[in-house]
Parts: sequence; C-alpha cells; structure tokens
Amino acid sequence: MSTNKIGFTEGSGINIGTHSFSEGGLTKHIERVAPGTGTLTAPVSGSSFLDSISTITLYPTAGNPIDISGKARVTIKTSFSTASATADFKILMYDSANTLMGILPSVSEVYTAISSSSEQDNSRYIGSMYLFSNDGGMSGIKIRLSTISTGNISFYIGGI
Repeated sequence: MSTNKIGFTEGSGINIGTHSFSEGGLTKHIERVAPGTGTLTAPVSGSSFLDSISTITLYPTAGNPIDISGKARVTIKTSFSTASATADFKILMYDSANTLMGILPSVSEVYTAISSSSEQDNSRYIGSMYLFSNDGGMSGIKIRLSTISTGNISFYIGGI
C-alpha cells in the first residue's frame, strides 16, 4: 500500500487514520483509531472522582473498580484541603472480571502525593499528578489510601 494514500483527519475527539481503495468496483474505507491521542478532562463528579477522603481504606469502598477500560493512558490528579499535606497510596489494577492483577508502584512501595503550599484550584491545594500507561489492558483501578498527614485528599481519575 502506498503511504501517499493514507490520510489523517484531526477531529474534536479521537484522531483517526483513514485509507480508501477500490476493489471489485466498490470503494472501501479503512479507519484506525490512535489510542491515547484524545484530550483529557478531569472529572469533578461521578465514579471517577474520589472527593475529600481521609479514612485509611480502599476506594471505592464497595462495588466495582473505577472504569479505565479502553484507556491507553491514565492520569490521576490529587488535590488537598490543606497546604503542605502529604498522603501515601497505592493503585490496585483489575482485569475485566474484577480480579486483582497488580499493585502500583509495587507491593512494598507507595506513592506519596504532596500538596502545594500556595497553588490552589477552586479553594483546594494542588497535589502531585501521576501518569501511567495501560499497556496491560486493565479494566479498573482502586486506590488504597494508607496515610494522610492532615485534612483530606481528592483523586481525579481520567484517561485517553
């Protein structure tokens, strides 16, 4: 296939590579979605937003993990109710049958989110942000909060 016949159309959503060719008197179109090329919008409500939590436990506390199906890249933004706070947490990864498949960063380590001493967004102090590739095709995540120094933390989970 000649590469000069492949066109890319940038749209408002997902970028798509297209190719058209004629076969048997019919024009056929092939499209390929490029995963991980969309635009991220952090959720402010719903199941992908863990708001103002401070209890040391697993979130969501009941039910299914937060859905990341079909997301090639996942972003976790944190914010805090107080300045210069810290919180330790792990990310638990689940497959489509809600079977625990792995723990990030590892079984023996934790992520430490730290809030800004001055930067705020909607009266909350901006915390650390975490990005990871979903190459394993995981379907869901849960957050295990293990420590928080003061106040509360919110997690915003999004993906493209």
